[in-house]
Amino acid sequence: MRAAVVTISLDLSTKSTGYCVWRDQNLILYGTLVPGNLEIGKRMGYIKTCVFALVKAHEPDFVIFEDYLLSLQSKNINHVRALTQVAELGGMVKDTINNDSTAIIVTYSIPDIKRFATGKGNASKITMQNALPDGYTYKKEFGDGVVFNTDDEVDAFWAGRIFFGSVRYRTFYSEKQKVGS
Repeated sequence: MRAAVVTISLDLSTKSTGYCVWRDQNLILYGTLVPGNLEIGKRMGYIKTCVFALVKAHEPDFVIFEDYLLSLQSKNINHVRALTQVAELGGMVKDTINNDSTAIIVTYSIPDIKRFATGKGNASKITMQNALPDGYTYKKEFGDGVVFNTDDEVDAFWAGRIFFGSVRYRTFYSEKQKVGS
């Protein structure tokens, strides 16, 4: 039996974190982690605990998420505060994965993910949703295939998809198939 490459892709947020779990390039699980109206530290703890549970349950080879560093150039103080909180959450999640898992962490800039999905590095949420391939829809009442319920799930989907086109993934996949056969 060949060995599968397991990947978890995340759209980290302190209010609503989207996730996708992939076996090879097949989406096997997706959802949104919503911590509710807790204070910021408790929300971060909730997301970190949930991501840890996903990592433990699926034992991924890779965990993919957005790199927020380039987004911190905003002059809007509320935007900077929110991005700083997400960057802190990202650090907590990275620390948990590095200490408790063998998964390799890969990050992509938000513009790179948007450009991959739509051809534009500043694409809107609606444009990202409309770019979903056949078999994937967003908030469609009666859809065939996968129906994402939040834009966070859509963003996590695209974070996974950009990775599958990388040399790093293809090389790892090829090597794992040799070992697993």
